[in-house]
Amino acid sequence: MPGTSDHVFISFSQHDFAIAEKLVCALKSADLPVWIASENLIPGTQDWELAIRDAIDHSFSVVFLASPDSRISQYARGELTLSKSKGKIIIPVWISGLVWSDCVPLESVFTQFIDLRENAPSEEFDKLVERLKDLHAQQWFERAIATKDVYEKVSFFTKVIRIRPNDPVAYYNRGLALDRTGDLQAMLEDFTAAIRLQPNYADAFDQRGNVYADLYWIFRREADLERAFEDYTAAIDLDPSHAKAFHNRAVVREILNDLEGALKDYGAAIRIDPCFGSAFYNRSLIRRIMGDIPGALQDRNAAAHLKFSHRPDYDFVTPLSPKTPWTFTS
Repeated sequence: MPGTSDHVFISFSQHDFAIAEKLVCALKSADLPVWIASENLIPGTQDWELAIRDAIDHSFSVVFLASPDSRISQYARGELTLSKSKGKIIIPVWISGLVWSDCVPLESVFTQFIDLRENAPSEEFDKLVERLKDLHAQQWFERAIATKDVYEKVSFFTKVIRIRPNDPVAYYNRGLALDRTGDLQAMLEDFTAAIRLQPNYADAFDQRGNVYADLYWIFRREADLERAFEDYTAAIDLDPSHAKAFHNRAVVREILNDLEGALKDYGAAIRIDPCFGSAFYNRSLIRRIMGDIPGALQDRNAAAHLKFSHRPDYDFVTPLSPKTPWTFTS
């Protein structure tokens, strides 16, 4: 895929080769993809400079191994300058030397760094790994958001989850992407994982409620409808301004023949979002059933004004029989 970022680029002086190799092994053990010239430059490469430029282009981060030797290395400094010009995220790692300012170019003297010198605490390496994993996950997340292909989207969010298995947002977004595949069980698992990792995730409760509602329509299991109602209520409790959750709970109340409750929930959704066409339309149907013809007409006209026309129009003169409410809102 053109323009993608696939690895961490290691910039170092050849005098620090042994330290660089040791670091590369440790990063690979942490499941991070790494590019280093000593391993990735194929013997016989005619234009090694072009290969290095390409490797920097395709990196999601550049780790500059700072030492007295790399400070004066023409190639290490060139890689650093090129990386900056391309807007790459550069992480300076201090690997040797007594004074930081003697190990980096002048423009980097005041840059924050990670200390991996011989006697540095082990927590420093953990900091490096966490930072690189965050960047790695972020570039896959951005690809997932950008692509229009649903299966690519699911695949890229899966990569994010493999890198950051405790990321509730990644599970939530993969659940949304799975909606277009029709895999309700996988969606249920992802929204449940998002809620487990972030118990105050109102949107995840709302979306899981939608999955339970879909399962109800397929299997007609009352338990699924009850779970949907509970999840919409949880979303509302967590976020009282969640218009979609009010709307979706209103749909469940209609199915349960709680028309007064549905009327209140649609009203709440409309107060929060005055442009909620589906809420106006559904409320017009309830008002008609309850005999409030002027109110029903007002709501239907509001829905029409908002260009909500997903259902066939109806005749206000003919009595309306109990009906299936309009869809849940994602």
